[in-house]
Amino acid sequence: MPENNSTGNTSKLWIIAIIIAVIIAALIGYMLWSQKDAGPVAPPIPKKILAPIKPQPVIDYNKLNKDQKLKDLMQERKAKYGLKKGIDIIAKSDESVKVGESTVPMQVI
Repeated sequence: MPENNSTGNTSKLWIIAIIIAVIIAALIGYMLWSQKDAGPVAPPIPKKILAPIKPQPVIDYNKLNKDQKLKDLMQERKAKYGLKKGIDIIAKSDESVKVGESTVPMQVI
Protein backbone atom coordinates (compact mmCIF):
# COMPACT_ATOMS: atom_id res chain seq x y z
CA MET A 1 0.00 0.00 0.00
CA PRO A 2 1.34 3.41 -0.93
CA GLU A 3 2.09 5.69 1.93
CA ASN A 4 0.70 9.18 1.90
CA ASN A 5 3.79 11.38 1.92
CA SER A 6 2.29 14.84 2.48
CA THR A 7 5.57 16.44 3.57
CA GLY A 8 7.17 15.64 0.20
CA ASN A 9 4.27 17.11 -1.76
CA THR A 10 4.19 20.22 0.39
CA SER A 11 7.90 20.88 -0.04
CA LYS A 12 7.58 20.46 -3.83
CA LEU A 13 4.72 23.00 -3.88
CA TRP A 14 6.84 25.48 -1.88
CA ILE A 15 9.75 25.10 -4.29
CA ILE A 16 7.47 25.66 -7.32
CA ALA A 17 5.86 28.69 -5.64
CA ILE A 18 9.28 30.21 -4.88
CA ILE A 19 10.49 29.63 -8.45
CA ILE A 20 7.33 31.28 -9.86
CA ALA A 21 7.72 34.25 -7.48
CA VAL A 22 11.37 34.72 -8.53
CA ILE A 23 10.42 34.61 -12.23
CA ILE A 24 7.62 37.17 -11.72
CA ALA A 25 9.93 39.45 -9.72
CA ALA A 26 12.57 39.19 -12.45
CA LEU A 27 10.05 40.11 -15.17
CA ILE A 28 8.75 43.11 -13.22
CA GLY A 29 12.31 44.27 -12.52
CA TYR A 30 13.26 43.96 -16.19
CA MET A 31 10.20 45.95 -17.30
CA LEU A 32 10.94 48.76 -14.82
CA TRP A 33 14.63 48.82 -15.73
CA SER A 34 13.93 49.02 -19.50
CA GLN A 35 11.58 51.98 -18.96
CA LYS A 36 14.29 53.96 -17.14
CA ASP A 37 16.73 53.51 -20.05
CA ALA A 38 14.30 55.17 -22.46
CA GLY A 39 15.03 58.55 -20.86
CA PRO A 40 12.83 61.64 -21.03
CA VAL A 41 10.91 62.14 -24.23
CA ALA A 42 11.15 65.60 -25.81
CA PRO A 43 7.88 67.31 -26.73
CA PRO A 44 7.06 67.13 -30.44
CA ILE A 45 8.38 69.98 -32.57
CA PRO A 46 5.71 71.89 -34.50
CA LYS A 47 5.98 71.25 -38.23
CA LYS A 48 5.42 74.82 -39.42
CA ILE A 49 5.12 78.13 -37.69
CA LEU A 50 2.90 80.57 -39.49
CA ALA A 51 3.56 84.23 -38.90
CA PRO A 52 1.97 87.16 -40.66
CA ILE A 53 4.25 88.75 -43.23
CA LYS A 54 4.29 92.49 -43.47
CA PRO A 55 4.11 93.55 -47.12
CA GLN A 56 7.14 95.56 -48.19
CA PRO A 57 6.74 98.86 -50.00
CA VAL A 58 7.73 98.53 -53.66
CA ILE A 59 9.63 101.23 -55.52
CA ASP A 60 8.83 100.83 -59.22
CA TYR A 61 11.69 102.06 -61.39
CA ASN A 62 9.39 102.24 -64.42
CA LYS A 63 7.17 104.80 -62.63
CA LEU A 64 10.04 106.95 -61.37
CA ASN A 65 9.61 109.69 -64.00
CA LYS A 66 5.79 109.45 -64.09
CA ASP A 67 4.91 109.44 -60.37
CA GLN A 68 5.59 112.85 -58.82
CA LYS A 69 5.21 111.55 -55.23
CA LEU A 70 7.86 108.85 -55.85
CA LYS A 71 10.10 111.40 -57.58
CA ASP A 72 9.85 113.75 -54.59
CA LEU A 73 10.64 110.90 -52.18
CA MET A 74 13.81 110.04 -54.11
CA GLN A 75 14.83 113.72 -54.18
CA GLU A 76 14.43 113.87 -50.38
CA ARG A 77 16.58 110.78 -49.91
CA LYS A 78 19.22 112.09 -52.32
CA ALA A 79 19.32 115.43 -50.48
CA LYS A 80 19.83 113.61 -47.18
CA TYR A 81 23.05 112.09 -48.53
CA GLY A 82 24.09 115.15 -50.58
CA LEU A 83 23.54 113.45 -53.96
CA LYS A 84 22.19 115.12 -57.06
CA LYS A 85 22.95 112.99 -60.12
CA GLY A 86 24.11 109.49 -60.91
CA ILE A 87 21.71 107.62 -58.64
CA ASP A 88 18.10 106.96 -59.56
CA ILE A 89 16.79 105.12 -56.49
CA ILE A 90 17.74 105.06 -52.83
CA ALA A 91 15.88 102.19 -51.18
CA LYS A 92 15.66 101.24 -47.52
CA SER A 93 16.29 97.72 -46.24
CA ASP A 94 12.59 97.03 -45.75
CA GLU A 95 11.63 98.04 -49.30
CA SER A 96 11.66 96.24 -52.65
CA VAL A 97 12.71 97.55 -56.05
CA LYS A 98 10.82 96.65 -59.20
CA VAL A 99 12.56 96.93 -62.55
CA GLY A 100 10.54 95.72 -65.52
CA GLU A 101 8.74 92.55 -64.41
CA SER A 102 11.23 91.63 -61.66
CA THR A 103 10.79 92.66 -58.03
CA VAL A 104 13.73 92.22 -55.68
CA PRO A 105 13.58 92.83 -51.92
CA MET A 106 16.49 94.86 -50.56
CA GLN A 107 16.99 92.18 -47.89
CA VAL A 108 18.09 89.80 -50.67
CA ILE A 109 20.64 92.27 -52.00
